[in-house]
Amino acid sequence: MVVESILERTMPQSIEAEMSVLGAMILDNEVISLVIPILNKLSFYKTAHQELYQVIVDVYDKGQPVDLVVLREELKKRSLLEKVGGVEYLMELEEVVPTIGNVEYYANIVREKAIKRNLIEVAATIQKQSFEESTDTEHLLDASERAIFDITQKKFNTASTKLNEILKETFSRIENLHDRQSRLTGLSAGFYDLDDLTCGLQPSELIIVAARPSMGKTSIVLNIVEHVGVVEKKPVVIFSLEMSAQQVAQNMLCSHARIDAHKLRMGFLDDKQWSDLSYGLGSLSEAPIFIDDTPGLTVLEI
Repeated sequence: MVVESILERTMPQSIEAEMSVLGAMILDNEVISLVIPILNKLSFYKTAHQELYQVIVDVYDKGQPVDLVVLREELKKRSLLEKVGGVEYLMELEEVVPTIGNVEYYANIVREKAIKRNLIEVAATIQKQSFEESTDTEHLLDASERAIFDITQKKFNTASTKLNEILKETFSRIENLHDRQSRLTGLSAGFYDLDDLTCGLQPSELIIVAARPSMGKTSIVLNIVEHVGVVEKKPVVIFSLEMSAQQVAQNMLCSHARIDAHKLRMGFLDDKQWSDLSYGLGSLSEAPIFIDDTPGLTVLEI
């Protein structure tokens, strides 16, 4: 079977990179903090390396020095010394490290190989389940997307950053804000008082609009979308789970043209209202606003 032939092939791995990472961690405990954000136990292909890495991290977390003597005792205590190759192998790890300064590069090689192995395993599982008649297609798609997404999260897991580097960026941003001398540091929402409270919509922020039913949550959000798209000329995407795209567009059109939505639904518009409607249609049509009303969207699909 195709699945079996794939899994029978040698999986992506770099034993040399794994040895270099472990050896560097033993030689210089300072680099352990650089490796931990990049790798975990299962990032290593060789079982002995998985066990040794976990012991190194555990010893490091206890605040103890990571050297041959301490590792030997800890491995013996866990009955793992012979499994990882004995003291001779620990000494060999120290000798094979080309340059300790390149440990992050070696760690990234190990991580890339681990990600490829994960992809192969997920692909094999998807292929196997796809051949099974009893498998629900929607469930399979959702599970497949989630599995790939989980691997993607590992791929873009960033390492920790030193505080002094973050402070440099922070101070530079503060200087830019000082030079601008503006009440807004983010994107205007179109509501003066709200902008005063928030200093504008800030990058990377999650903003939740909450209220009791029928209190105007959708209206205020659409007003913000309208302002950002029409006035600020910034792209906006709306994922509408309750209303159709046509309903959303109609509500925005009524708001922008200042027309009673009830009259619009009934078609009772006078000449001035028709003129206002045409003007509003033109403005909204040029705005970079996109609407997705796909029913039952999940967070993963969004």
